[in-house]
Amino acid sequence: TGLYDPDPGGYQAGTLTFELADLAVGEHRLSLRAWDNHNNTTQETVLFQVEPGVVTVAGLRLYPNPVEAVGYLTFTTEVDVDRVHVQVFTLAGTLVDEFEEAGGRGYHQFEWSPPSALANGTYLCRLEVRNRAGRRATATIPAVVIR
Repeated sequence: TGLYDPDPGGYQAGTLTFELADLAVGEHRLSLRAWDNHNNTTQETVLFQVEPGVVTVAGLRLYPNPVEAVGYLTFTTEVDVDRVHVQVFTLAGTLVDEFEEAGGRGYHQFEWSPPSALANGTYLCRLEVRNRAGRRATATIPAVVIR
């Protein structure tokens, strides 16, 4: 099949890749049966445990940075997240802008337009993601506004 990749230089070993998406938390049993060219068969079973997904934010970036009129926040998440909450603060900690976007899994890109009343300067852009189980992760980057 297209899921099996034989090891280089041989036919007796290889790798089978198959994603098991959206497994419930808990113990699971996986059985695999394989046949060779002579119709000989073998079967193996493995028990494994699915732990609650750890929510992480990776590769948070703002492009361009400095921002003049419009910037794009990009990042990835390894697990499905329900919502993304973005807050922008002054260096003194005053909230100057915030918005919320739908979540998902994988690559995310959101447009950010600094409010027109926002002065030139450096701000902190804090992003929080949360999954259905209520687990969350945050990441913060500097955002420079130049008009």
